[in-house]
Amino acid sequence: MDFKKFISSLGLNLNNNIKQQNKTGDNIIQGNQFAENIINVNFDSNNIAKMQEMIELSMVGVNSEIKEKILPIDKLISDGKNQLALKEYISIFESEEFQSYSKNEKFLIYNGILNCYVNLNASETEIDKWSIKIEALGDVQDSHKYYYVKAIWKYNNGDLKIAKALNSKAISIDPNYINALSFDVLIRVRMKTISYEEASKELKELIRHDLLVKDISRIYGILGDISLMNDKFDESFEYYKESNEYEKGFAKELGKAISLYHLSIKKIRPDGLVDFQNIDFELLKESQSILERIYENKSDDFIGHSANVFLTYLFNIYSLTAKFDKTVKIFDEVREVLDFSNADITRLVVQAQVTKQIYDDEVFSHLDEYDVIKYKSFYLEICEEYQQAYDILLPAIEGKYFSDKLLRISFLNCLQGLRNYSDYLKYYKKFKNAEIDEVLLMNYIEYLEKSEKYDEMIEELHRLKECLRNPFITVAYMKTLRRHNLYNELDDFFKKLDEGVYSVIEGNFSMVTYDRLMSYLKRGNYSDFYSIYESLDMRKMREVERLILKINYYNAKGEYSNCGKAYFELYEHEKNPNDLVKAVQNMIIANEIPVAEMYLEYVNPMEIDQPEIYYMYSAMVLRDRNKLNDAFNKLEECKAFVTDLNSPF
Repeated sequence: MDFKKFISSLGLNLNNNIKQQNKTGDNIIQGNQFAENIINVNFDSNNIAKMQEMIELSMVGVNSEIKEKILPIDKLISDGKNQLALKEYISIFESEEFQSYSKNEKFLIYNGILNCYVNLNASETEIDKWSIKIEALGDVQDSHKYYYVKAIWKYNNGDLKIAKALNSKAISIDPNYINALSFDVLIRVRMKTISYEEASKELKELIRHDLLVKDISRIYGILGDISLMNDKFDESFEYYKESNEYEKGFAKELGKAISLYHLSIKKIRPDGLVDFQNIDFELLKESQSILERIYENKSDDFIGHSANVFLTYLFNIYSLTAKFDKTVKIFDEVREVLDFSNADITRLVVQAQVTKQIYDDEVFSHLDEYDVIKYKSFYLEICEEYQQAYDILLPAIEGKYFSDKLLRISFLNCLQGLRNYSDYLKYYKKFKNAEIDEVLLMNYIEYLEKSEKYDEMIEELHRLKECLRNPFITVAYMKTLRRHNLYNELDDFFKKLDEGVYSVIEGNFSMVTYDRLMSYLKRGNYSDFYSIYESLDMRKMREVERLILKINYYNAKGEYSNCGKAYFELYEHEKNPNDLVKAVQNMIIANEIPVAEMYLEYVNPMEIDQPEIYYMYSAMVLRDRNKLNDAFNKLEECKAFVTDLNSPF
């Protein structure tokens, strides 16, 4: 099976929580594909480790030496490095000097440890252990911060009423405590006891010119949170951006990425699905860029809720853009700390793995029945184990999953792979309905092509072009036109592509552009070839396709020196020695003999398709160097490979 034909989905489901496409969703690849949804994770910066309470030091009653120890730890927490911060705090707690600390100073250490454990999603036992130590101190100077940290812990665990009560206690102790005041608004939004407009107004009224920078940053961060909760993605992006400008942080960057992700969805269909042509892939790329930057700078605290939210979005973007190798790579790096109870991440990982022909028993063990059928059958299909895939799919198709479009396509692919065309036609007729299904129709066109029923195939292609919307089926349609040299249809296709009637995802831009230009070359349409090639943004092209187009451009122009150099570039990239021989050939034609001679030094004649060509070109170079005896000796060597050799002299 051609992996380039893999497609992620036709429609994407927008829900409040991440859910797999429903069992009857439209999704496919040219042959097989998986449904992945537009995702909407409950996210707020207070629920992310790096945005939790940062220890604020009261200047009253705290030894200056202790302040010097705690301030760098405070910075670690603000940077989201809670494991390191916890290690430093525990070191202070276990030191001999700790016993001489005042009650207020001990509170700072205990509450710092508690804060780290809350950020790290520690067990209730661990939280209780340090809570007991704090409460045993009695009245302390900054007790409001303790209640605030406990409120965050309860909030993170979904106990909103208790979180509000604890946070209210913090406010009653210090009515000016910005963290608690802004957090109170967030809690009430989550409890739906206050509207978005009321919450925004309250938070903005908290902003004063005399506030600390980090307090202003926190308020804007929570404005971003409540905007995100209410699907106001333009506003959430701007608020997170503003918050980040006051004080940089992991959660604000993640909030920006999530906002951009949702902003990339331009239009939702009435059935809740999103067509690929209604995704702004430029905005999606910006979201991906931020997420990748976060991952590159991740700390040891990359666990728990923050990792699950982060990876769900990043892996989903990779799925939408068919960058499965990236998902596999990151998963291999974080699998030891990944929470497999997150069904969405598990599906995205399995999807990427099977696409790369990886079958991972551990990950598969976390899938439900439907997903096991779907992904295992696809894995077997791409491994061309069609009978095994058929044995899995037949009972599913004949049973409760008869209406599932994805399994239908997989099943038809298996029947094609088994060359069981009688059953293929039987089931195709069962699956077909009055409304044209582009995925099913493309699969049928593949069957007609393999069966060499070309007239019927062309007739069905005419039907298909009227309903194209899936960008992956669009590419499959184009490939079929090109394979059969249907140039009038190709010209119409590219016209509609330019007009925006058809669309392809960014990941397929290079392939489509390459096929377009090669179709022009094949029929001698050099003007269009030159025009598009010369205006092309080569940064968007895959390297092999860029180099082949470059070779053809210079060859068509008769610029053989540049053509030879391009062939050498292709050789360096692909390591195909036959490309090296073509580089030599072009340099000889261009009369650049020294360069041809240099390229020849890289050639091993036993590695190329026609070894005699090496000796011919070597003789030509030697003749040009006026080394005629050596040239004739090379020709003598060439006779071992070919007997009807005409002298190049």
